[in-house]
Amino acid sequence: MPHLQRNIAPPGASRPIGPSTWLALAGLWAFTHPWSGIHHDGILYAAQAMLHHLPEVFRGDLFFAYGSQDDYTVFGRAYGVAVDAFGLTGASRLGWAAAQLLWFGVAVAWISRVVPAGVLVPAAAVVFALPAFYSSDLVLRVAEPFLTARSFAEPLAAGGLLACLAGARAAGAALLLSAAVIHPIMAAPGVLAAALITFEPFWRRHWKPLLALGIAALAAVCWPFQGAWIARVDEPWYGLLRRCSPIVTPDEWRPLDWVRMLAPLVVLHQCARLAEGRWALAWRVIAACGALGLALTVLAALSRWELGLQVQFWRFGWIAAWVAPLAAIGTAAALPGERIVARVALFAAVPAIVLTSHPWLDLLWMIPALYLVCLVLLLSDEAGRSPRARRLAFAVFLLMFVAVVAAAVLVQMALTTGGDPDLARAGLRFALAREHLGWAVLSALVLAAPIVARRIGAAARPLAFEWMGAIGIVLLAALAFDGRGPAPRAVDRMLSSGQPNWSKVIGKSQTVLWPEHAQHVWLVLNRRVYASRTQLPGAVFSRESAMQVSHRMAGLAAVAGNDASPDFRRFVPRDSLPVPRRADLDAACAQPGL
Repeated sequence: MPHLQRNIAPPGASRPIGPSTWLALAGLWAFTHPWSGIHHDGILYAAQAMLHHLPEVFRGDLFFAYGSQDDYTVFGRAYGVAVDAFGLTGASRLGWAAAQLLWFGVAVAWISRVVPAGVLVPAAAVVFALPAFYSSDLVLRVAEPFLTARSFAEPLAAGGLLACLAGARAAGAALLLSAAVIHPIMAAPGVLAAALITFEPFWRRHWKPLLALGIAALAAVCWPFQGAWIARVDEPWYGLLRRCSPIVTPDEWRPLDWVRMLAPLVVLHQCARLAEGRWALAWRVIAACGALGLALTVLAALSRWELGLQVQFWRFGWIAAWVAPLAAIGTAAALPGERIVARVALFAAVPAIVLTSHPWLDLLWMIPALYLVCLVLLLSDEAGRSPRARRLAFAVFLLMFVAVVAAAVLVQMALTTGGDPDLARAGLRFALAREHLGWAVLSALVLAAPIVARRIGAAARPLAFEWMGAIGIVLLAALAFDGRGPAPRAVDRMLSSGQPNWSKVIGKSQTVLWPEHAQHVWLVLNRRVYASRTQLPGAVFSRESAMQVSHRMAGLAAVAGNDASPDFRRFVPRDSLPVPRRADLDAACAQPGL
């Protein structure tokens, strides 16, 4: 398709980006990626840093006692060194700011190569603002607003893959190796995709023996008998995983989760059909890596393959989740004018993926599912010429846009009425405005950037201005822009000041129960946690840890609220429990080790 070749840059060449555009892109990134403090998985990685900062205290914590993900990465050690130098809050904020700067550079490098020059800034606005979730229950997303090992591994892997696409194999290998040292699981799809792209002639010539080898390996994994070299998860352990970590077990995923996983893969497959050369290969390979991850995830669940469940192959879809909107915009913008249905279909991929980020509206997942079915049919040459197909296309896509507006209205109504306390939080209003409804602010940033650039004479010093401006904006926003409420900021102040009075009462060797606030015990008191839902991800890596946390929670059922329930999707606030009796309190305090 010559038109695509003219409009989309080859992988090895990026279009020059002027200073004003750099400023606009940096502003877009800063606006759509504010700091959100140490929460979510950021608590787990901060605890890993504390393990290396105070090993005599944290080595015996249940999360680390039987092995954890910290055994497979250097991130916790580096984070611990930073904590020694800057304190926990300083190390986390500085590390996250550096990761955001790295992510911004990699994102701009991808965008400048994939989309035509005329839609570069709008494409960046969409890709930056879209929350790229790639797991069930909206647990994990790309470019997270808190510091984890993924914060560095993802941009390094994406940059390494782009370097391999551009022919810079040595640089790509170095970036991919760096990502693997930080987070092997997140680097794996980038390594696999880069290998498939780099060695395409080899595997095209020898695909039959390679396929036979793959089938033999799968047969060995699926072998029904317990082997000395294939460890299996027994039923008690797997049953607990289904309750405490349903994101790991695909038999616990909901229809919305499957739609969220499949939508980027289908979009990339259709982009590959309409592209040519290395970009067609890139989209096809990235989609194939995501599909392979889903297949291996199902296989691991069916066979109870211990290592397969621990690796969590579904994470292979993170690159597809981030790249798919960018590929759709770039491919659609480069299509010839007569392919109107295909162009509209690909542009509609963006609201289709956006809709999958609203799990609390159960019916919305059906619209992206219908979109996926229609997309395959509408992008064929025959369907593109059919008036009936065109009418169907516009009907489906109009329905999707109406659903987007309806979702926004429903959110505002829920926020106004305050009937649901989870929806009434100010933080949710800010997040929705930033990620889905903040296009007016994004447009203002785009329009203001050229004016600012002209006023300060950026044209006379384009190279220095674009780098200094972009670095300054991203770092300043990462260090100063805070969209959180007063309670999380109060936690930060506690982390900075510590709790010396408690330290006099609770010895360093003590294990503490502070229901539903593991981060306070780990990060404020600097003590071991007896049992908490925050520790549940560790159940995936060790049967001993899984059984121990379940046993401890059972002994705290009458007093601990959420921390007494290993069920990921069932929340039991402590306020809803009956007032504990004296016997309940005595039983909890009598727990061994507490």
